[in-house]
Amino acid sequence: MAEPDAPSLVEALNTALASEHAAVHGYGFVGATAEEPDRGHAATALDEHRHWRDALRDAVLDQGAEPVPAEPGYPLPTDEGGSPDEVDLRVFATELERDVCEAYLQLAAATDETVRTLACIALQEATVRRLQWEPTPTLPAFPGYPEQDQPA
Repeated sequence: MAEPDAPSLVEALNTALASEHAAVHGYGFVGATAEEPDRGHAATALDEHRHWRDALRDAVLDQGAEPVPAEPGYPLPTDEGGSPDEVDLRVFATELERDVCEAYLQLAAATDETVRTLACIALQEATVRRLQWEPTPTLPAFPGYPEQDQPA
């Protein structure tokens, strides 16, 4: 029996899908704003997030449920001048990947083996992308687990 606070499979799938919608939107901005080589990294990440967005959408449909739609817009990084610098863009990309990791970690607890496998592969890929964006890459003990709650 599921614990009362545990999200349903469809809720967890839609949470991960929502994070992928945000990542697709965010990487479109990063790719349009960054300079090389970050522009190329953003284009690759954008393609990867589109793949996972589509896979999650299909997984929700396979459950006979309605996939959460993309929002009309998402928060983007800006500085006082309205244009973020390379550091701002890298921090933003790192945060996108952190959010995706957290969503996939919840989904990795699914009892459905296909969904669990999808979540674990996507979590691994998002963790690697996050490390690529960080100025000083540090692999957390439990990727996707909220950093303030990381076990010691």
